[in-house]
Amino acid sequence: GELGYLRGTSALQEKKLEIKPEDLTRPDEAREFVEKTGVDSLAMAIGNAHGVFKISEEKLDLKRLAEIKEAAGEKVFLVLHGGSGISAEDIKKAVEIGIVKVNVNTDLRLAYSQALIDQLKREPKETTPYKILEPVIERVRKVVAGKIKLFGSENKI
Repeated sequence: GELGYLRGTSALQEKKLEIKPEDLTRPDEAREFVEKTGVDSLAMAIGNAHGVFKISEEKLDLKRLAEIKEAAGEKVFLVLHGGSGISAEDIKKAVEIGIVKVNVNTDLRLAYSQALIDQLKREPKETTPYKILEPVIERVRKVVAGKIKLFGSENKI
């Protein structure tokens, strides 16, 4: 389930991020939602947004996250949608509080598209897809490996 409103889109955002107080998930809403639906995973809005913002930084409300964790209960997995562009410090603290899944689609899309642009500039006459895509896949792999370490998931099954 998902409660709250995540602004933005899965892209590099040129305009300033504006998250309104009414966008955020309230702990009492989370408790009621979990009780009424029986969901086993809950995504919430705690200062996160879809995309990566050039002008402003997403800042998680970690106090609210802790309150939602308590309200939702121990059996509910907490999910952070819109995890791209959030500081490593906030991500680490969110995981410590109870986030078990972080979505970073935009970070991966940006790594892919920039690597593809770079490769086509380096080899403008190349037409063989596997030759073009090899360094692109490697760049995405490095981003994924970095995220796995950041989330504290390295060497875990």
